[in-house]
Amino acid sequence: MAAPRDLVRAIIADIGGGRDITRGYVDMLNYIQPEDRILRTVAGGNYQVYEEILTDDQVKSTFAQRRNAILTRDYQVLPGGDMRRDKAAAEHLAEMLDHVQWDDVTEKMLYSRFYGFGVAEAVWVMDGRHVTLDHLYVRNRRRFVFDSEFRLRLLTFQDMNGEIMPDKKFWKIAAGADNDDEPYGLGLAHHLYWPVWFKRNLIKFWLVAADRFGVPSTYGKYHPNAGDDEIRKLLDALGKIRSEARVAIPESTEIGTLDATRGTFSFDSLYDRLNAAISKINVGQTMTTDDGSFRSQADVHMRVQKELIIADDKLINVSFNRGIGRWLTDWNYPGAAYPIVRRITDEQPDLEAQAKRDKIIVDMTGRRLDEQYVEDTYDVTLTDERVGAAPAVPEPEPGAEPGEDPTVDMGEGTDDDIDRALGEITPADYQEMMDPIIQPLLQYARSDPENFLSGLAELYPQLDADELEQKMARVIFAADAYGRLVEPDG
Repeated sequence: MAAPRDLVRAIIADIGGGRDITRGYVDMLNYIQPEDRILRTVAGGNYQVYEEILTDDQVKSTFAQRRNAILTRDYQVLPGGDMRRDKAAAEHLAEMLDHVQWDDVTEKMLYSRFYGFGVAEAVWVMDGRHVTLDHLYVRNRRRFVFDSEFRLRLLTFQDMNGEIMPDKKFWKIAAGADNDDEPYGLGLAHHLYWPVWFKRNLIKFWLVAADRFGVPSTYGKYHPNAGDDEIRKLLDALGKIRSEARVAIPESTEIGTLDATRGTFSFDSLYDRLNAAISKINVGQTMTTDDGSFRSQADVHMRVQKELIIADDKLINVSFNRGIGRWLTDWNYPGAAYPIVRRITDEQPDLEAQAKRDKIIVDMTGRRLDEQYVEDTYDVTLTDERVGAAPAVPEPEPGAEPGEDPTVDMGEGTDDDIDRALGEITPADYQEMMDPIIQPLLQYARSDPENFLSGLAELYPQLDADELEQKMARVIFAADAYGRLVEPDG
């Protein structure tokens, strides 16, 4: 039984040394071939065959939909920890991603999902004490191969066996393979090959059928004793009928047309089926690319699309975080937690609808919302200062004497303002001050409410209309306060 120390960092099932029975003995080769059978047998290992698949209209549109679903999400760089160095490493990486146009790099590297693997070359420069990322070039995968040790090799005219590329220079992505023994991955193009092949050949037969069934066939009758020369002339005449407006035939020759009878086979139905298969391979469903029937089905298909978005986000950013993201952190901020690059794939909440819901809850329960909940939900910072904590001192009316009370506007202010003002005066003080004024007015209002205002004008004949309005505002305010404090049940 092997001791734990004997197993530390030990690799037993590698593909070199003839240990991979699925590939055979590969050490004699300078680089290994992809395991993709279509790529090996049909294309001879040339990815150009898969490039031609992208010219299909359905493939191009659905794969563009898949890429755009990622690119429309904003990206962010999160610190790997809470230390100052962790945050500095994240800020530095975010600046470099903006410099190299991360969205453009992401779009090109997303083709790794289509072909199976992708390669990007990093261009490093020194900026003071920092190593920075000046460019990130996504290279053509057809230029690269892998050897039995999974080292990246560059094919050139000078070395068709492949030059071994240095470490920490290239960012590699492999996608779609069901094991780690395949550095080339297995892309969507492998699964799209046959649907696209059948679709293209179907179109050829479709055009033949359209020509055959769209135009009636012509025929000619010749007499039994006709020679080969007469038959040939008759066929030439039949051919000219379709290409020329006029044709001359012997008087005894009979020419007619035959209407072709369609069978039950439907070319357009098969064409739609193949397009649906392409959509399922590329985007996992058909309803976001073709017509749908039910909202419930559309919701399910949108969830499938969101799952693909999350998967593609992880494919790109997890590999980047483990490669270039770590290298830069180790060089510039040794010991710092590694930053995390990710796309914001969560759907943003409808804050307006949520605010209405929160208000309804407050109105129904009479409870206040937790301040931390409000800050987290609406991305705001609350302070201890309260709005309207002290009543504002009103500005004097234009032309008013100093110390003169301004006009009271009964349409402004709140119950809270009134309550705070009344809280400064005791009920006994109000009763002593306002009884001589309020009691006669209340009695007058009860006895003759219709003539209340005209009666006030007679009581105060020396007041003009503006002064009467001001006086009325003060009296009504005082009457309301008196009724609430002295006669709450009245």
